[in-house]
Amino acid sequence: MDVNVDEPLQPELVKLLALGCAHLQRDYHGVNARLYDAVQGGLRDVEYYLRTIPSAPAMVLELGSGTGRIAIPLAEAGHIVYALDSSPDMHRGLRDKVPSRLSNRVVPVEADMRDFVLEARFDYVILGLNTVFALLAEGSRRDCFRSVSRHLKPKGRFVLDFMLPSASLKSNREGSYELSMHQEGPGRGYVILTFSRYEEERRLSVLNFLTLEMVDNRISGAFVTPAAEYYPTVNEIRLLIESAGMEVVEILGGYEGQPFSETGDGGDVIMVARLRPR
Repeated sequence: MDVNVDEPLQPELVKLLALGCAHLQRDYHGVNARLYDAVQGGLRDVEYYLRTIPSAPAMVLELGSGTGRIAIPLAEAGHIVYALDSSPDMHRGLRDKVPSRLSNRVVPVEADMRDFVLEARFDYVILGLNTVFALLAEGSRRDCFRSVSRHLKPKGRFVLDFMLPSASLKSNREGSYELSMHQEGPGRGYVILTFSRYEEERRLSVLNFLTLEMVDNRISGAFVTPAAEYYPTVNEIRLLIESAGMEVVEILGGYEGQPFSETGDGGDVIMVARLRPR
């Protein structure tokens, strides 16, 4: 995905760029790719996929695979995983992490998840951990789901998980800042200032990141990243799945298998679809 320059940057960050004090950095590239594993936490979704995909070797395609947080454990379990991501920097991180014993089970694919063509067909296609949020336009989501449909085996499953916006996220209309720090090694780390604002009408979370690279307690680099996340509704995803020639067979309200409820405050949604019988 390209830097989303259509989304506004905070005036302070615009000034830093204009003065040459910071560089514009695409999301999931460069420093953002190096920090991906540090800022993505938790294993509940990984454990869900390990339980859901049978023990017999399966052909799996993961969209927006990043540095292999899901792909590598699935390969460890004996599956063949095609790891599709559009960022060469994320693939670089993936290759660095894949043990040599798994090199024949993890297949890196540098491609756009909105439109890809592979020779293989898959038992499972995964769009995990809010990756659907990166598909800002309805046409992008439609194109992605149609690509998924073309690559599923007749009995294959399309599994995607995402979060619904919580009340606290939706109330963040004026915008707020959050500071975090990540240590990479002795004398080296990162300070990240994140600005976020939710726009209810567009169901969009606008995000600005200022990342300071620190070496021996001095700033060695500053990077500004504009981004956005679109929060779809369950019915919207269902309709897009159906328009792509698939049908929803299961909706869960969490990785432990609890039923989905429309009345909750945000929370996880896991949707499972298959090709519509002819």
